[in-house]
Amino acid sequence: MWRKRNIKKDEAKALQTEYEAEADSGQEARGPVPRKKRVRGLLGKLPPAGTIVHFAVIAAVTLLFLWYLGDAFIFRGMEEPRTRYRDTNRTPAFYQTENEMKQELAVRFPELAGNVQKTYVIPGLKATKSIVGNFHATSMCTSMTPQGMCVTEKYVFISAYCHTHRHNSVLYMLDRETGKYIKTIVLGGKAHVGGMAYDPVHQNVWVSGGTSGAAKAVCYSLEDLENYDIDSKTAVSAKYNYTLATITRSSYMSYTDGALLVGYFSDGMSDLERFNLTEKGGLNAQIYVDYDSVHESVSADFNAYTPGEIQSVAASDPYILLSRSFGIMNSSLQIYRNTDVVDTFSERDAAKIISFPQKLEQVYPYDGQLYCLFESAAYAYRTQPALKIDRVLVFNIDDIVPHENEKKSGKDDILKTVTKLVKWPWNTDSSSDSDVVKWPWNTESGAESDSDSVTSGTGSGAESAASQAESTGSETESIETLAGTVKAGAESDAESAAGSAHAE
Repeated sequence: MWRKRNIKKDEAKALQTEYEAEADSGQEARGPVPRKKRVRGLLGKLPPAGTIVHFAVIAAVTLLFLWYLGDAFIFRGMEEPRTRYRDTNRTPAFYQTENEMKQELAVRFPELAGNVQKTYVIPGLKATKSIVGNFHATSMCTSMTPQGMCVTEKYVFISAYCHTHRHNSVLYMLDRETGKYIKTIVLGGKAHVGGMAYDPVHQNVWVSGGTSGAAKAVCYSLEDLENYDIDSKTAVSAKYNYTLATITRSSYMSYTDGALLVGYFSDGMSDLERFNLTEKGGLNAQIYVDYDSVHESVSADFNAYTPGEIQSVAASDPYILLSRSFGIMNSSLQIYRNTDVVDTFSERDAAKIISFPQKLEQVYPYDGQLYCLFESAAYAYRTQPALKIDRVLVFNIDDIVPHENEKKSGKDDILKTVTKLVKWPWNTDSSSDSDVVKWPWNTESGAESDSDSVTSGTGSGAESAASQAESTGSETESIETLAGTVKAGAESDAESAAGSAHAE
């Protein structure tokens, strides 16, 4: 009995020795390994120390990148940092000097940088004095985001909204000649205020607004804006406040020849509508009674369709300009001849498309110059990978619009000439005997504007159509003759194509 036990013990010891030898040689063990050997085997399977360091570095970089994405694109738009400012700041938010900003702009957009004529520092990007709701107390906001802009004889107005929606939206008033900040004007409510327009005839400033899905057009008299004092701790009073019934949202707006152009921002095709102003400077509104409230609603006088992601519209005879921007991609300025567009804007019909820095908002023409506003330097976007433009850039319109040698030519021009000479049924002046189409965005074909920001009719469009008709070699001015020319040209092309195919 004793001997059997010793034999079993010796066999187990020999077997354990064999297992250890196999484990040390890297061979696969044929049986259970003692606990100590199992631990040693696991440690032996871990990667080298250098590989562990690499994994740690990759994990740390990944976490930092995710943190950056969350901060730059999500959390900065949800918070407001504290500030020591007690009033709206006047200093630039990003670049200390104009030359520094121009140098950075020249790296990515050298042609634009060379054409910049003037800049205005956008105030309030670090801190803005506003109020909260209807409380009669001022509060500092550090997340104001510029959206709209308009230019008057004396001032440049910039609209901005609180990105966290805690404070009321505001207007910044700047001196047009010097660019000096004058004051902050608090608006009633927290609307997005995506666009502005100035009516030089009635001296009114219009701001797009609306909440809860209702599109609004709010009017303020220039005199009330000049007399406003933020120390009153109340919002400025509106002269008119209209609900726009035919458009989903009032995302942007502009002014042209006695009318407001109001557009809706969306990812796909969207709406651009014209609302004619009355002799008193208001809109043609109808009164509606909705349960316990009474409000005025306005329908559009004309509507068209635009590409997606449009941020603003501007009319500068003989062109209409659309700014397009979304996200961190480069913005673009689409320039159309006002006689080339009937009711649909399409990039393929644009006379010229210019690339601009990211987050271009409103463009506004005045006195032969184009004012361009950006939101990229706002706190919510300041760390995103985009060029931060903390100033309004001013260009000469002649440096932006296409020149004569850039005009399109060919049979498409003949077709467009036929189209332009047709008298469309939606002309506002039905008694006119003119054979030239009246551009739908104008309401006064012979009116002269007070500034270049207002289109002055379609006289230039008619001259352009006539010159194009002459270039085709036609000796008659009738539509039938032009149509016959197009038809004959198309038939000759078809015959030549058929002849070449037969020859082949």
